[in-house]
Amino acid sequence: MQTALFAKVRYLFEVKPGAFHPPPKVDSAVVLLEPRPGGPAVSDPDGLVRFVGHCFAHKRKTLRNNLAGIYGKELIGNWPEASLRAEQIPVAGFVEMWKRMSGLEVNL
Repeated sequence: MQTALFAKVRYLFEVKPGAFHPPPKVDSAVVLLEPRPGGPAVSDPDGLVRFVGHCFAHKRKTLRNNLAGIYGKELIGNWPEASLRAEQIPVAGFVEMWKRMSGLEVNL
């Protein structure tokens, strides 16, 4: 997810274990990373990366449960994304949520 904030990620092809010595027990992939000009459109990209990390802190929990302890249930509970899990949200959705958070006091 964090890579997708700063680059367009494109799957190119699969690499079978036999291409390596010793061969791993998994298939690999080659991907192309094309930097997004200027990165994400936010003033604090490091803050955005931390925010996304909090969103994914507990994979099976909703955003409401992952973020309420940091930003407060009152704020997060009103978001349309509150009942979603982080993996259900597109990259642009995280940027929009972070923009909503700009300037708020955070309890870390």
